[in-house]
Amino acid sequence: VDSLWLAPHPPLRVLTARRLWIPLSEDFRGLNERHAVMDRATAEIFFTRWEALLSGSAAASLCVTFTSSEMFMKIHLARFGVPISRFPVMAVLDCCHPEEGCAMGSCHTARLPFSNLTIQFKYKKEGQAAVANLRDFYRSGLRWKVCGPTYVGLCIRKPEPTAGQSPVLKAWLSILSFRSRAFLCPASSVGWYRSVLNPPPKKKPRPLDHCVCVR
Repeated sequence: VDSLWLAPHPPLRVLTARRLWIPLSEDFRGLNERHAVMDRATAEIFFTRWEALLSGSAAASLCVTFTSSEMFMKIHLARFGVPISRFPVMAVLDCCHPEEGCAMGSCHTARLPFSNLTIQFKYKKEGQAAVANLRDFYRSGLRWKVCGPTYVGLCIRKPEPTAGQSPVLKAWLSILSFRSRAFLCPASSVGWYRSVLNPPPKKKPRPLDHCVCVR
């Protein structure tokens, strides 16, 4: 509920099973643990971190002085040999102000591409990367593609972008303008975004076998 998705989630068809898929941002010496996509077998491991702490089985691998939640997740997954894959960050963490009870309050602002809308977010680098990925996502010809066994990215299908806003981009910017948490994109809403924001093309798209990943 504290993340604002600037673009639709990567389609599940490009996220292979038996791997843990997480955004490429804010690892904090470990692994980003705010959002993840996985199959049921991986979930059995992913959601047992608390049990590992209670049972004491994780004690031997924890740092005595300091271990963040991101560091602990990386350690926990490594113990079970869970393969990790990444995709470009498409969401930002909402601002966190000290008066709201946050220990590390910070807030940054950026203007969305192709519009006059602005957003606020907690982490500067994450926000900058998400805005850049949003810009690339709506460039004409960019599509999702498996760029390797551990990464899914945006690839170029056409050499030159088309000027102006596409109908899909206009629809998405109108949603963002409401700034309502009702329009945030949890993993369970991927199908809704795919159907609303990515309608079936009128013409059969060209194959993407030779496209080049740019992010």
